[in-house]
Amino acid sequence: EALSVALHPSGLYVLIAFTSRIRLCSILMDDIRPIRDLTIKGCKKMTFSNGGQYFAVANNTTVQVYGTYSCELISTMRGHNGKVRSVVFKDGDKNLMTCGLDGGVFIWNVVTGAKEKEDLSFGNSFTAGCADGAMSRGYLISSDNKIKEYDL
Repeated sequence: EALSVALHPSGLYVLIAFTSRIRLCSILMDDIRPIRDLTIKGCKKMTFSNGGQYFAVANNTTVQVYGTYSCELISTMRGHNGKVRSVVFKDGDKNLMTCGLDGGVFIWNVVTGAKEKEDLSFGNSFTAGCADGAMSRGYLISSDNKIKEYDL
């Protein structure tokens, strides 16, 4: 049973999360072929970068970024106290925004995994989020069913 699916920007690859692993597959004309399995359990949120060279996997409070073509771990980001609910790459794929159930919104450096900016909104938890292409504005859905707008 698949928990989550992410499609590569080129349309040639797909990430499929299962309860015990994540599988990177190649999409062919009449087939889907597995390329690599990663042992990451219970992942429900993952996304490819805009250029497709990275993919990010949110597993509970941790986000990991992998190289798409090598499947090597690039960086690990820790800082949320609640589950990460959204992961968004900035144009240029140098930065990543995460938001979580803990009310935290963080901007990370993709390569180093360093936190570049944080905003903690105590009393709120975020169930989903997105950002504009320049990542200057973030739009988050909070637990009180309102859309919050943030300067990132």
